[in-house]
Amino acid sequence: MSELSVKQMDEIISSLAESNSNDSKPELYSLIKTSEIFSVVEESGNKISLQTADIDGNKMVVFHTSRSGAAAGKRVAGMRGEKALEMIINSGNADGFLLQSSKDDSWVAISNSKIKEILG
Repeated sequence: MSELSVKQMDEIISSLAESNSNDSKPELYSLIKTSEIFSVVEESGNKISLQTADIDGNKMVVFHTSRSGAAAGKRVAGMRGEKALEMIINSGNADGFLLQSSKDDSWVAISNSKIKEILG
C-alpha cells in the first residue's frame, strides 16, 4: 500500500470526525476496499481474534490505516480492506467495522448494512 493512500485515508477520517459531512465517504470506501488495513491480533488459549470495540452497544472490529498505528509491540494482522469487510460480514460476530486513523485519534465506524453496500 502506498504512503499516499494511508495519508488520504487519514485525512478523510479526520475530516469526517470533525464534521458531519458525508461528501468524502465514497472516496474513503473506495480506498478501504483497495488498501491494506491492520488489526491487533488478540490471543486467548487456542483462540485467536481481532481487536474489537463497543460503540453504542455495537461490537465493531477495529482496524487501523497503518501497521505502526495498530499497536507497537503487539501482533498485527494486515489484509486488503475488501477481504476484511467480507470477513466481518461472513463471521456474523460483529455489528460493523471501525477504522482508526494513524495520524491522530480520529476514527469512523461503518455498520454491516453499509459494508454490504460497499461490497456491492
